[in-house]
Amino acid sequence: MIDKIQNKVEDVTGKMPSEDQIWKAIRHKDFSRNARYFLWMTVHDAYRVGTYWLKENFREEIRNRCECPHCGVPETMDHILTRCESPGQKEIWELVEKLWTRKHFEWRQPWIGNIISCALTEPKTCDGKRAPRASRLWRIVVSESAHLIWKLRCERVIRNENTPFSVEEVTNRWHRMIKTRIETDCNMTHPKYGKRGLNVKVVTQTWKGTLENEEDLPSSWTEVCGVLVGRSRSRRQGVG
Repeated sequence: MIDKIQNKVEDVTGKMPSEDQIWKAIRHKDFSRNARYFLWMTVHDAYRVGTYWLKENFREEIRNRCECPHCGVPETMDHILTRCESPGQKEIWELVEKLWTRKHFEWRQPWIGNIISCALTEPKTCDGKRAPRASRLWRIVVSESAHLIWKLRCERVIRNENTPFSVEEVTNRWHRMIKTRIETDCNMTHPKYGKRGLNVKVVTQTWKGTLENEEDLPSSWTEVCGVLVGRSRSRRQGVG
C-alpha cells in the first residue's frame, strides 16, 4: 500500500513522499475524524475484505466472501473504491468530478493510492497552473467521498443483503454528506472555538464556486444555515 501511494503521488507531483510524510498526511487536520480513521485502517489493510476471508481455517461459505457478489472478482479495497459495478463508487466520483471541474481545476480519476494520499496531492488548474487554494477542497471531498463509498458498501452487504442502492439514493447521500461538511465548516468559524476554529476566509475560499445559487448568497454566507451544493433526500428507510 505504501508503494502504491508513493507511486501515485510521484506520478502527479513528480516527487516521491517518504513513509513518514504519508503517515503524517493521513492525520491531516482537514480530515474529519471518521475519514481519518478510514484512511488509517485502509493503509493498514485492516478491513475484512478480499483475501482476509481466504484463511485456511474458514469454512467454504465464509471463504466465498472474498469475491464481490456483483462483479465476481476479489473484493479488495481498491475494487470497492474505484472499480465495483454496483451503484456507488462510479456515481460518487462522477459527482466529485462535476463539483471539481466547476472550479476549473484539472480532474484526475482517483485510484487507491491517490485517494489515501490526497493530502499530499497539489491540484492544478485546467491550464496546468498550480492551485494551492484548492488543496483543502480536494482533501475534504476525496476523503469524505471515499469514506461514503465504503459506508454504502457496508450497508449494502451487511444490512441490505447485497441489494444495490439506486443511483438516486447514492446521489442523495453524497449531496447530504457534502452539505453536512459545509455546515460543519461554517459552524467552526464561530469565535467560541478560538484557536481550534476556522478562519472565515479559509472556509469561503474552500467552497467558492461550488455552492447552489451562490450569486444570491450574502457575503457572510458562513452565518447562513442551509447552504447547499445540492438537495438530498433518501427514500430508503433506515439509511441516514
